[in-house]
Amino acid sequence: MISKRIILSYLPADPIILEAGAHLGIDSEYFAKHLERSQIFALEPVPELFENLSIRMSRYSNCKLFQVGLADFNGSARIYLSSGASDGSSGLLIPKEHLNIHPEVKFEAAMDIQVHTLDDFILTNSIEAIDLLWLDVQGLEPAILRKSYKALRKIKLIHTEVNFIENYSGCELFGEFDFFLKSQGFKLLKLNKDYKDAGNALYLNNSFSHRKNSDSKTSFRKRRRSA
Repeated sequence: MISKRIILSYLPADPIILEAGAHLGIDSEYFAKHLERSQIFALEPVPELFENLSIRMSRYSNCKLFQVGLADFNGSARIYLSSGASDGSSGLLIPKEHLNIHPEVKFEAAMDIQVHTLDDFILTNSIEAIDLLWLDVQGLEPAILRKSYKALRKIKLIHTEVNFIENYSGCELFGEFDFFLKSQGFKLLKLNKDYKDAGNALYLNNSFSHRKNSDSKTSFRKRRRSA
């Protein structure tokens, strides 16, 4: 796990944060508590999880909730629901090695959900810039960002789950994903191999060399507005 204190050190006092795959809201709640002036967009498409997320986040006026998912297209998509030892592994890609590495997690049901590209979501919700993009969408992270060239220019920090093996059918592995993000002007700040099959990575847009301060944020917003 990448320390949230590291992430906080790169954020201004009033960041815009977008979390896709918000699950029960543990991460969104952390940022809502520690950054009271933040504006958080939390996305969770699974109805039961969204209900629990809504209960947890009901006390925070700085968080908006959306019962949708992100993908590399707009429309309807089938999500494979996880159960057993974890209800946090649901995703649009068919489970593959995940079944062998984590046999205690079951995938016995599926349902259709609404999905948006990141470009479409930020346009629809008039989001001019994103200080922190938090992605936990079971192997679909690279596909989402590869279809989000407009959004990538507006993002300062990316915290993303990464896969070292094909946990989900067709998922892009860390090496190729890392190469893509670096080609788009991001540098790897931290990589945690939480498990032998997957972990988390933190990337910073190379346009930013300063840490938490309002001046750098203002400049960031102006640059993104003109992009």
